[in-house]
Amino acid sequence: MLTDDKSNNDLTPLGAQRAFEYETRKQQINNEPDYEIDAGFGGPVPLISEALGNLRFFASYRRQRELLLFPMTRPDYSDYDARLVLNADISNTMKLRFSGLTGNVATMEDNWNKGFYPHYPSDIANGTGADVLLNMYSDMTYSLTDIGHRSIAAKMTNVLSEKTYYEVSLEYFRTQYFSRPPAARDTSQKYEIFPGFFETSNPFGYLPGISDGVVIKDASQESLARDSSISNQVSLRADFTSQVDFNNEVKAGVEFVYDDLNLDYGFKKMQTGGILYASRVQMNNFPIRGAAYLQDKLETNGFILNAGLRLDYSNSQTNWWSYNPYDANFYSYQYSPQQVLAMQKSKGQWQLSPRIGISHPITENSKLYFNYGHFKQMPQYESLFRVDRRTDHSLARIGDPNLILAKTISYELGYDQQLFDNSVLIQLTAYYRDISNQQNTTTCTPIFGQTYTVTTSNSYQDIRGFELTIRKSPGRWFSGFVNYTYQTYSSGNFGEGQLFQDPSQQQAYDENTVNLYQTRYKPTPYARANLNFSTPEDFGPKVLGHNVFGDLLLSFLLNWNQGGWTTYNPLNAPGVSNNVQYVDYFDATLRASKSIKADRFTIQLFADVFNLFNALRLRNTSDQDYRRSLHLSKGNAYNNIPGNDKLGDYRKPGVEWQPIEYQADMTQTKLSPGSTHAIYYEAKTGQYWQYVSDPNLSVAQRWSLVDQKRIDQINNDKAYISMPNPSTYWFLNPRAVTFGLRVSFDLD
Repeated sequence: MLTDDKSNNDLTPLGAQRAFEYETRKQQINNEPDYEIDAGFGGPVPLISEALGNLRFFASYRRQRELLLFPMTRPDYSDYDARLVLNADISNTMKLRFSGLTGNVATMEDNWNKGFYPHYPSDIANGTGADVLLNMYSDMTYSLTDIGHRSIAAKMTNVLSEKTYYEVSLEYFRTQYFSRPPAARDTSQKYEIFPGFFETSNPFGYLPGISDGVVIKDASQESLARDSSISNQVSLRADFTSQVDFNNEVKAGVEFVYDDLNLDYGFKKMQTGGILYASRVQMNNFPIRGAAYLQDKLETNGFILNAGLRLDYSNSQTNWWSYNPYDANFYSYQYSPQQVLAMQKSKGQWQLSPRIGISHPITENSKLYFNYGHFKQMPQYESLFRVDRRTDHSLARIGDPNLILAKTISYELGYDQQLFDNSVLIQLTAYYRDISNQQNTTTCTPIFGQTYTVTTSNSYQDIRGFELTIRKSPGRWFSGFVNYTYQTYSSGNFGEGQLFQDPSQQQAYDENTVNLYQTRYKPTPYARANLNFSTPEDFGPKVLGHNVFGDLLLSFLLNWNQGGWTTYNPLNAPGVSNNVQYVDYFDATLRASKSIKADRFTIQLFADVFNLFNALRLRNTSDQDYRRSLHLSKGNAYNNIPGNDKLGDYRKPGVEWQPIEYQADMTQTKLSPGSTHAIYYEAKTGQYWQYVSDPNLSVAQRWSLVDQKRIDQINNDKAYISMPNPSTYWFLNPRAVTFGLRVSFDLD
């Protein structure tokens, strides 16, 4: 503190300790639970029910709270929904339903990535890239965010005859975003830390930039997100169903969706005191989309044919710039909102999608089925209309309202077999999905000025695989399913990923055909299972008129994924891709419940156990020191000690770290003193060497081979793995147990 010219921070060691204790005074919450409340109540509307067509209501409320790994701008993540549903019988053939919903999500928004709201433990542990103490002890790390939503909907169902009915529904949905910094800091120095030394409320309260704190003082990267966007959507849908004859059921329908998008969001520029924007998006658009479909379901002698057509229409309904990508008046700092540029109206898109499904019985207990269909995917409107400019008005990103919509062609072939009096179903399915015009971005590089990205649809993806499912229908003691899926996919680009104004640069990029190579990913199979063990209601002895062992349920939810692949290539070896694998993922959840019925009441006691077997999953496996320490399979992309490690392997808890250094050849290394703590692996011979500090020996004599039993123990404990810091965040998925109570009652 004596190195600067400020006299108010010339502190003794004890004074600095007091300042540290003050600025890190925020208490960590460790005595409050997570919780979830879900309640509902319904019945006839009192007094007016009979007069209004047996008017009935159902009101429900759900609220969830999860404490963060440690308090940040908020101490927790919470959301709630409140819903009211009214049903009435207008006549014997006509029913009317009204529903209303309101809710809110209280969270935080990331300082760099739009739409990322950190609240999971790994999100919080990753931090913001700013000062670690500021992340943990301030209340301004991220922007406060509330995402509110409301909806009103009505649905009418009218039965025209015993074979024909139609439904008409109308819904309004509103979403409102509000991201802002916390309340401003009180900058008056009125808190006496020790006699004669005063501080502000630091680090509490929003104060972007450098403060007068002793330990925590740079907050230029905090609470950067701003969002006051509002979106409104109105959708109208009508569906018609008729059993025209014994074999054919016809369905038809139309849908229309109108959106009102008023978007205003961005990120403040660092080191401007929260005044200037680094990037900001402001737009107001009114896109529409519609659809119509016709479908016939033909059934005869167990054979089922579903055939239909769907017509989709979308229109961004906006005027957009007809621009030259290298026009400096458009992309560079020379741009002015007041200048007049050529515009063109967006065009509507039509798409006709055929769909067919066939189910053909082979025997009394088996069938073959085939499904084929075309599907269009609407991108997020924000990516279509986005115009993101930097503080100097230069272009950073721009969308495309005329973006061709992604299209998926799906094929599915399957076989079903029922066994044991139809109590067990075996399903084997093979599938293929061809996705074209997939959304991506293209980078434009002018000769002068900064690069910018344009939303395009030049990528494709092929997904193929098969799945095997075994289902046990509900029985007296057991039910559930087991599923195994083997899947692989490939992807690539049809067009150019980069555009250069400089012809020589464009030619060099185009001639490098590797940019158009197809990427083939290694298969990553996965499996899921849900196993339910239950007892009948009348099982076991009775105590006070109740079967104590009856109506018990143990439900296991199991998930397994083979470890995925990633590229680790610190030596920049050519042609290397997806050369390192992650450890497999396994997770188990248990729900145990017991139901007790008494007159009109049913009480269910339950407990959920997450990560049942307390499996440890290491985070931050991208840490380079950690990766270098692993004994990965032999390869030319890295220098390492060969082994069978995978990303996610970890040192056995409680074992001291034993560093092992890789050396291609120890000949020169053994001519000099080494580290007495490390072990040296010689790649040339596969031997392990150690250095002892003994002044009675020559340098060459101080080097000796390590006992093989010691090496075996080190390898068994994986003591050589350099775990990523800090240790507090190594494993963020401990076994968790929640207890619950559900009470149901019938007042009739």
